[in-house]
Amino acid sequence: MRKWIAWLCAFCWLLMGAQGLAEEGWGGEAWEELIVALSSDQPLPVPKEKRIRLGRRDVYLASPEKKEDGWMDLLLLTTDAPNIDENFGRSEAMLICRVNRETGETRLLSLPEYALTALEGCPESVQLKYVNCFGGPLLVLDALNRALSLSVERYCAMNIETLADIVDAVGGVPVELKEDEAVALDLPAGSHLLSGRQAIDYVSIRRQWDGVQRYQELLKSLVLKASASKGMLNGALVLVDKAISQMDTNLTMDELLDLTFSLFAREEFPSIHAKRLHADGDSLLPDEEKREGYAFLYGQEASVQP
Repeated sequence: MRKWIAWLCAFCWLLMGAQGLAEEGWGGEAWEELIVALSSDQPLPVPKEKRIRLGRRDVYLASPEKKEDGWMDLLLLTTDAPNIDENFGRSEAMLICRVNRETGETRLLSLPEYALTALEGCPESVQLKYVNCFGGPLLVLDALNRALSLSVERYCAMNIETLADIVDAVGGVPVELKEDEAVALDLPAGSHLLSGRQAIDYVSIRRQWDGVQRYQELLKSLVLKASASKGMLNGALVLVDKAISQMDTNLTMDELLDLTFSLFAREEFPSIHAKRLHADGDSLLPDEEKREGYAFLYGQEASVQP
């Protein structure tokens, strides 16, 4: 009996201690100052001791487990973290990517960066774009899996400036600019060879769901430019080689190569379908949007809806 009482007291003490730490760390002015800092042009990182989860940057040499349905699911992120080894920056783009290993068919689901989500130990909900600051890509995965009733385990993250470096390394990418896109980039409408900086500005233009479509166009242009004389698969492998040292991922090396072959071991660019979810201002992701996102990713394969 005494043993059970001791365990109960210890549990209550730990619970009160955890609550006390949360109140001490994020109460009142401290929390407000943190949110202001995260939204500034030069965001102050969330202190390491206050992060909910630590990040992880490993590319293992191991054999992946093949899923019976032939699909691979992963989270794609771009962040403004200055050092990819300490990848706790704000998220510029968050995409759930579902790739058919046999056909290369790809579905990209873009999440609204301003939608709110609850985080353990935080007194208020935070915008999705800030989740990475509190615990890196693994915490983003947790948040999105909970929101959409998914079970995605893999992620691939890259600094937005690294993407610009890769574009410059292939000599720029050809893009057809629409009138409003051209205005945003201070260029005339029509065909342009965009530099790395211009390419980043291009995908950063916000207009409904077109942001994910622009990432799609940028990826296609990158691969085709890199493969102009060597074939699409070789071009994709060149890009992977350039990016891997500046990539934060928990994909194994075998998985990374398997994904590349699934997408680009063909004469034609794979079929890519894109959708962007929406939230009304700073609010939780609506249930209808969650259901539409789940149905978009899994279609008739879906057996459970959020």
